[in-house]
Amino acid sequence: MKIAVSYDQGQVFDHFGKTKQFKVFDTEGKGVKTKWIVDAPEQNKFMLVGFLKGIGADVLICGKIGKDARQMLTDRNIQIFAGVSGDADAAIEHLLQGQLKDDVSAVCTGNM
Repeated sequence: MKIAVSYDQGQVFDHFGKTKQFKVFDTEGKGVKTKWIVDAPEQNKFMLVGFLKGIGADVLICGKIGKDARQMLTDRNIQIFAGVSGDADAAIEHLLQGQLKDDVSAVCTGNM
């Protein structure tokens, strides 16, 4: 499974539509095989959604996310865990242990 985390200086970035980097984790079972940081493309939800699909992301972990972006990701079979904060590596561990929940109320209302 490939997991992308909206990322800033070791932390889960709070706003999906404005993230400048993703930390990507390639996982197998309950372990991380590889991880790397990639720069995000142009800052709009359409480019970010296409970018995540293009790198083969199965899951997105982020802070807040707009309703349109959530729907576009869902339509592309990318599972979302929004409302997450704190250390990006810890968020991955929580996900792999089945302890991470999606907060559908973590919605951005501003422009992306």
